[in-house]
Amino acid sequence: MDTAKPFIELLESQKKDCLSKASGLAQDNRQDEADMQKIRANVFGIFTALSRTAKERFPGNQATFIQEQITKISQTWEESLLTAESHGDPVNTMKERIKLDAITEISELYARITEDMDDGR
Repeated sequence: MDTAKPFIELLESQKKDCLSKASGLAQDNRQDEADMQKIRANVFGIFTALSRTAKERFPGNQATFIQEQITKISQTWEESLLTAESHGDPVNTMKERIKLDAITEISELYARITEDMDDGR
């Protein structure tokens, strides 16, 4: 099952949406919020690149690779969040939470795509 193409398209759309929001927020002099959207866009970009890699290197086993990357990256960012919190670093705590929220969304999107493909949609 080739889940990479629809997943990549969805990720690219999400990234574009985040960058569009960031641009609008920056124009409204809301730079902190714009930066948050840029962080989200970067996460979507990371998973776009990983999905392309999965499609090229693991044509029959993309789902396993993508799920492993979601788990591995989530764990790393959870550790970074704990470190930021333990150091009383509100800026990095916020950044790590944004990244973790985005990766949770990505995981849910991927699950939905694989379910839709399993159902023949």
